[in-house]
Amino acid sequence: GLFHNSKMKDFPRVPGFGTHLFAADGPAASVAATPAVAHPPEQLNFLRRVMLAGLAGIVGATCVFPMDVVKTRIQSQRPLPDGTLPYKGIGDAFVKLYRGNGGFFGMYNGLVAQLVGITPEKAIKLAANDFYRWILPKNARGELDFHMEMVAGALAGLSQVVATNPMEIVKIRMQISKRAASEVLKELGLRGLYKGTSSTLLRDIPFSAMYFPFYARLKKYLAEE
Repeated sequence: GLFHNSKMKDFPRVPGFGTHLFAADGPAASVAATPAVAHPPEQLNFLRRVMLAGLAGIVGATCVFPMDVVKTRIQSQRPLPDGTLPYKGIGDAFVKLYRGNGGFFGMYNGLVAQLVGITPEKAIKLAANDFYRWILPKNARGELDFHMEMVAGALAGLSQVVATNPMEIVKIRMQISKRAASEVLKELGLRGLYKGTSSTLLRDIPFSAMYFPFYARLKKYLAEE
């Protein structure tokens, strides 16, 4: 069904987002706490936000990449001639892929393409959300209403998908076929790099519209506690 192996899809996604948001907030807070910097985290310049978000994306992606490989293989597996599936579950898939790919480093096949895509993906999404929150109209208290926070998040998701969908396609193809990025790019062409963009937009725009407002409000609530 539509939710087949959804737990595998979310397993790498949740710690990945958690890691990159923690890393993005952590360096920002540390910089702001330094005596030489007089501005609070909200006043960090745009380039610094992009750099912090990109670095955080690299950390998160590297941490969860092996499970991302397992997820991709499980979701793309097809029945064998005898009717059975190659992988019986997460553990079975991980063991077989670990052995078949040549051990630890083999589980990171396609990481370069992932990092090339993940760095701008996280940077664009976080920086775009900040940008849209800045330009969207505020209420009488000078704050964004919740529905406007959702608009900012949705626009950030849209910006990220349009900019980074090609590298996501390349990464998945490399994980499945173990081919070089140059071979995948030659096969797909420009139009092929944006295949499935509409479904990705339908997934990521609502996700970002809900994710960023709830994250911001939860962080504010916990800070007040």
